Amino acid sequence: MLVNAARSAQANSSDEDKMLGDARVASEESSSSLRVMEPRALAKGEAQRIGGRLIVTLRSGKTKVYSDRLACSRPAEETKCIRYSLVVHAKTRSSYIIAKQYYEGLEAIVVNEVSGVETIVRGIPSYSSDGRSLVVFLENDPEVGFAVEVWQKNGDRFAKVWTGSPNSDGIYVSYRLIRWISEDAFLIETKTKYGGKKPDALQEVLIVRDASGWKIAPR
Repeated sequence: MLVNAARSAQANSSDEDKMLGDARVASEESSSSLRVMEPRALAKGEAQRIGGRLIVTLRSGKTKVYSDRLACSRPAEETKCIRYSLVVHAKTRSSYIIAKQYYEGLEAIVVNEVSGVETIVRGIPSYSSDGRSLVVFLENDPEVGFAVEVWQKNGDRFAKVWTGSPNSDGIYVSYRLIRWISEDAFLIETKTKYGGKKPDALQEVLIVRDASGWKIAPR
């Protein structure tokens, strides 16, 4: 029974990771794609949509409501639109991930499904295997440009503990999570574009945690 439960939890977390990965790709392609994908997340979670309202249910039975701005239904005011879409109910990590989409760009709200406490990050996150760490990729962010952030569980929310910018010497960098190797190491792929000044570069980068904290591992 314990083996079956462990396998079920692993399968469910893999499904959650896939939904998060699909959402990251969709958010890069079109701002409307996440709303199109939402029915799959609603079907697997304890949430519902009623018109412009997304309603998520906490373990206590209480609900949190996220309402689209009325401007979203008025073409002349589309720049003021803020729209909420459920990305995944990550039950194995006791949280909901909700995309808060602006006219340009988005944030992700990580909702603790026990307490309802929120953590806001500036991109669709990826969980570590035990759910106690998050990785967030920032690409062309207005504040920091291109960076990788690591967030760690701190009580009911997550706190940012590290920011680094591997291979960010070009004019544009994109990041992709390859896999978590352990709770203290993950491997990413970076694609650096140089605008024709030299060939684009595709590299793997290992990010690790030691006694001093997180860092980019030397090659």
